[in-house]
Amino acid sequence: MGYVDAAGESEPATAIGVVLAAAMFVALWAGGWAIGARIAGRRAQFLAHSTASWLFLIVMLGAGMVQGYGEFLWPGARAAWSGLGTAVGIAAFAALIFAQLGVASGLTRLGRRTWAVGIAVGLQVVALGLVKLGATAQERTGLLPITAAMRPVPAALTPAVSVDRFVAATAGLQAKVDALADEKE
Repeated sequence: MGYVDAAGESEPATAIGVVLAAAMFVALWAGGWAIGARIAGRRAQFLAHSTASWLFLIVMLGAGMVQGYGEFLWPGARAAWSGLGTAVGIAAFAALIFAQLGVASGLTRLGRRTWAVGIAVGLQVVALGLVKLGATAQERTGLLPITAAMRPVPAALTPAVSVDRFVAATAGLQAKVDALADEKE
């Protein structure tokens, strides 16, 4: 899928569904933190947890847009843009956990910072481990899925020769390749 396909128009129902899914995620996340705070003996401040969650989603949306435009405008630096997106994601998630712990717990600032960074980095290590596991599984199969659209080769560019003629024409090819390889060494 190219950039034009990804940036094309979408159905209004799809956009509404994405917004509703984000709202449900924020409600569940903030509700879980509010319930946890209430169980811990503090006040259940749903609005504060919800605000922090919405800010996190807005920061991640902006970071994703910057990363997407960067990869589009400078395709040679794709790894750098992915690294920047990952770094912003870790920092934003750590900030979210820090804010949630500030509202939900009685931890000191240093304690909240330690827990937030530990959780964010720990989740990143787990995610990288899963990616590595998936890459290892692909290496074992020897197959790499590639999706591409290819046009058929015009018949005028495809010479029609018999199998015997093809074998005769390529008989000395292996010897030539071996000679070239010996020269390179």
